[in-house]
Amino acid sequence: MTIIRWQLSLLIDGHLELEEGKLKYFGEFTFYFRHDYAFREFCKKYYPEILIKKGMTKNAPAELYAYYLQEDGNIPIANITHSSTIEKYGKEAMIFMPENPSEKQLEELETLMNERTDYNFSILYDFTLVKNYPESQNIFQTMDEKPIDLLNRYFKTIKPNITK
Repeated sequence: MTIIRWQLSLLIDGHLELEEGKLKYFGEFTFYFRHDYAFREFCKKYYPEILIKKGMTKNAPAELYAYYLQEDGNIPIANITHSSTIEKYGKEAMIFMPENPSEKQLEELETLMNERTDYNFSILYDFTLVKNYPESQNIFQTMDEKPIDLLNRYFKTIKPNITK
């Protein structure tokens, strides 16, 4: 899959056996119009243990899939651009940051954010589950920031434990 098809949800893999640090795109804009469906299909293919161990149901929200994927060391990214708000807010994406991202994952994330300057990103981190729904701390890109500036601010402020 390619960067051009940015309408897709994606994940920066945290596992060597699945090409650690590489972007994996999944879903199609015209078919997977809901992230829960795209994340569920992705988990079926690459992480069936998440569906089984966590007792995920067909009606689980996209955020719960993303929570378990980031808990497993991945960086799920959801394009949350909506046709009804694109004129007002522009293109938007949410990054679900794991506690210990790897250097390879962060290099790929930096590349993505340098390439997608037409997006407004938010980074979700420090997750907890409350009544089986993930809650997190959030950091948002400001109007005068480029996406990479948000990532740099995240590293300065949050200081995550980066693994090799």
